[in-house]
Amino acid sequence: MPGFFYFQIFILKINMRILISEEFKHLVDEAYPTQHFNERLKSRLDKLELSPDEYAEIMDKVQYIKNKHFTPSLSYGVLIHRFVVDKGHKYAHDQGSHVYYRVPDESGVDSTGDELWAVVRTNKLNTFMLKKSGTKNTIDQLKEFMRVDKIVFIK
Repeated sequence: MPGFFYFQIFILKINMRILISEEFKHLVDEAYPTQHFNERLKSRLDKLELSPDEYAEIMDKVQYIKNKHFTPSLSYGVLIHRFVVDKGHKYAHDQGSHVYYRVPDESGVDSTGDELWAVVRTNKLNTFMLKKSGTKNTIDQLKEFMRVDKIVFIK
């Protein structure tokens, strides 16, 4: 009878190792944001003063990206959102045929565009940027502009 008891403990330990291993694999497979990404995301979104619905939609897509596994040897540009820019917004910038947001960051560098993009490198959400929809729209142009291997569009 003691042998049966030890056998049950042995099986329990194996099952626990499998569960822990699966949980660890899950954690490793998710893309996680860098500090730079989090700072850029907060900075850009706070300044744009989005509606609660638009903010929630963007954050849902960011969470979707965080839950995905990206091939670590590749880099990705991921389109998160396209804005309809309000010409009266304090960060609206009219460039003739297009109106974009022009948002300064703490270092004084502007990010200008009406599209929100995330850049994923080595399975990490590396940075977050605005891009002008009227420029660099082919897949090859986007890859070159963001210095990435793949372009991803989220619906």
